[in-house]
Amino acid sequence: MVKQYDFLLQGEIYGVVSAKDSPPRGSGKTLSALALILQQADLLNYGLVFNFDINAQALYYYCYYMGYHNVCRHLKLSNIEVKPCTNASGKTDLSRFIQGRRKIFVLDEAGIFCSSRNWQNMPDNWQANLAMMRQFHIRLWWISQHYDHVDKLLRSQSNYIIECSSILAPSKRLGGASQMISKIYYTYTNKAYNYLFAKSDKISGINYQMHRMRFSKFRHISPLSLGDKMLFTVYKSFNKSIGDDPRLFNFPNTLRAVNYYQKKIMSTFKIIPILLYSILLKFTLKYFLF
Repeated sequence: MVKQYDFLLQGEIYGVVSAKDSPPRGSGKTLSALALILQQADLLNYGLVFNFDINAQALYYYCYYMGYHNVCRHLKLSNIEVKPCTNASGKTDLSRFIQGRRKIFVLDEAGIFCSSRNWQNMPDNWQANLAMMRQFHIRLWWISQHYDHVDKLLRSQSNYIIECSSILAPSKRLGGASQMISKIYYTYTNKAYNYLFAKSDKISGINYQMHRMRFSKFRHISPLSLGDKMLFTVYKSFNKSIGDDPRLFNFPNTLRAVNYYQKKIMSTFKIIPILLYSILLKFTLKYFLF
């Protein structure tokens, strides 16, 4: 797992965008991003800050199901937060949103909040701190429908770009509307994705798909799993007021105490009877049969 997802340990700023041929909605970018973010939070043992609504109970059940015990512990310690990325006057204020250490900040609709028009209002010192996130033990994930809608400064500082698409099929349960049945994402280094993005208007079809595969660092193609379906309940996909006044709602009354070493402790308890049996058998063979 570490070899496949080593980019989660190496970068500081990550961008998640929809692929060129993906539909306006249903590319799975938020689903794929959240799955990777929670995995990274568990690996690094970091807290989380979102700018959109989060269902705390659904988040706990998903992380417990996936074995992300560090995330469960941070939820219990109130180290998972939701914060607006705008100030009282309604203007974008990312310096207020990104505060603290040892945290992962998740910014949805970055094409709105980090566009060139809003980015010019940011303090110069915060822009300089983008290159120093490792020293602050901070990770930043931005999510946008289109890559070029995000300001050039943030794009240039990003270490990895995850390009998402999906396979949709009509659903009777949704009255004929499309339902995601498979998720696909390609992970690129910043340099590789800039080259691919510059080529995207000049090539198409199979040639474009071959370029996607050739320059990607990691590829993930899979049908929706039970974990993915659980993850759909953690966030609201079509919230019109993203970033305005997000809420951490439906917080469970009781949280089962879990920690990083729980799996190892339980595994040790399972091994103890086997070790005792082996010692007893060895003692019996040595002193009674020989």
